Amino acid sequence: MILISIVAGTLLVSIILLGTSSVNTTDLVVESTSARAIHDACANRALDAIRNDPSITGTTNSSLADGTCEYVITDIPEEVGDNGGGNVLSLKFDDPPASTTFLDSSGNNRHFECSGSACPTADVIGQCDSAASFDGINDFLEDADGEDYINGMTAFSISTWIKSDTINTDRGFLITFPPNGDDDVFGMRYDAGGLYGGGYRGN
Repeated sequence: MILISIVAGTLLVSIILLGTSSVNTTDLVVESTSARAIHDACANRALDAIRNDPSITGTTNSSLADGTCEYVITDIPEEVGDNGGGNVLSLKFDDPPASTTFLDSSGNNRHFECSGSACPTADVIGQCDSAASFDGINDFLEDADGEDYINGMTAFSISTWIKSDTINTDRGFLITFPPNGDDDVFGMRYDAGGLYGGGYRGN
């Protein structure tokens, strides 16, 4: 896992990359629109540096249109999942073209399957290495044994890097429902107002 810390004046941004990405931003003073622009520019510079040299570590200053930013790239150990042996599941989507099995690289052999027209397109250009492209209509992946390692969890984290072909619209990336039909829902989506994630527990 690579940890990138970006410092620009009073703006502190941390980006965690686990093959995909999760972003947290603490905006202390900088106005939010400007903060996002600084964040994006710094993040792109840091990602370019990692693409050019995956083993890079250290501190780098970068000149931007509105000033300069500093980012620190540090190699840190993978976080430990509930099973005590690393990530519970890790799908890198580095699978070959026409794949119907998408491999779990966590070492737990929790591979995901698809069939026919429901399969995403594998081996497309990604942010880091390759990616999978979902058509937004009927593409999905499934692990039929997912309940074996999801049921009973009291908390979990998901990290992902997603590029949407369509913006300013409502689109779900990950939505889960229990098989008994209760309204216990966990979702990650992009909508016209921006990124949305959360859960709902019905009666």
